[in-house]
Amino acid sequence: MQDVRDSEAAEGAASELLARPDSPTALFTARNTITIGAIRALRHARLQQRVALVGFDEVPLADLLDPSVSVIAQDITAIGQLAARLLFQRLAGDDSPYREHLIPTRLICRGSGEITPP
Repeated sequence: MQDVRDSEAAEGAASELLARPDSPTALFTARNTITIGAIRALRHARLQQRVALVGFDEVPLADLLDPSVSVIAQDITAIGQLAARLLFQRLAGDDSPYREHLIPTRLICRGSGEITPP
């Protein structure tokens, strides 16, 4: 599979997958621009009602599509606040060891991720 970094490349990659004899029954995309490309490929192949799709990160107008796009949403406010707090702590001299911080995500079920395989 080629390097997929934008919606056009994602559309091409998803189209290739969907054209295979053993095509997938579901797609998971890891970034909103990639989700947009997958949506375009599904619509072009007229498979948006038959292939499940869940994207990571919110997609503008995802709720207006048919089916609406299910996503795993990040709390961007919490991510930004944590990043700023940690940055200011480091700037103030904090040299504590690396720590892992987890910010919960949430699954927003809208229909596309709930499509069952034939």
